[in-house]
Amino acid sequence: MNAYQFLTFLKNWFKHPSYKRCARVCNEEGRVAILTHSDNLNVLRHTFRTFEFNATIPWPITLGFFADKKAANAFLNQAYEHGENFNYLRN
Repeated sequence: MNAYQFLTFLKNWFKHPSYKRCARVCNEEGRVAILTHSDNLNVLRHTFRTFEFNATIPWPITLGFFADKKAANAFLNQAYEHGENFNYLRN
């Protein structure tokens, strides 16, 4: 699956009824860390920006792209450290 196909899959997942139900109930900010090989990282980031997938991501979700598991975990942990006040960290 190339970067465009993966991001299309992700975009469609955010439209899925089960995600929408969960989002209505939870109504909280969340983060999704996408961990990939370093060879794919820049392609994925570029595709995300070029095809404007970022505009299709729901407001409470912040995506991060990483080739390092430690950095991805740190990104995910920031949501817990800052709680509701982490809006300024959004990409």
